[in-house]
Amino acid sequence: MSISVTLSFANEQELVAFFSGKKAVLTAPAEAPKAAPAKASASAAGEAPKPTPVVEPSAPAAPAASTASSKEPVGVDRTQVSVAIVKLASRDKAKVIAILGNFGVKAGKELKDEQLAECYAQVSEALGA
Repeated sequence: MSISVTLSFANEQELVAFFSGKKAVLTAPAEAPKAAPAKASASAAGEAPKPTPVVEPSAPAAPAASTASSKEPVGVDRTQVSVAIVKLASRDKAKVIAILGNFGVKAGKELKDEQLAECYAQVSEALGA
């Protein structure tokens, strides 16, 4: 069984935009040549041609990032906490179980966002001791 996919782009900008996830300048669809004579007559009459519309990135992406950062304490993320827990577990597994028990969880992935900073502080303190 073979699957084939063909992608066609009007120009290099659209190709780059597609693979980078950014919005590109929209080009006219295939039916555009019918409208081209009207543009030619408009420019012959001395009018300036209308610019091609540019699609801006959607605004909702930014608020989603700010909401996530407002939940998590600044400077501490799940990855940092996870790495610290694994490091402490390699030295003293009972200490990790006790610290996670203080938060009512059995694993670091069960921690709530607001518990990350405190758990990280406790694990770091245990690593330093």
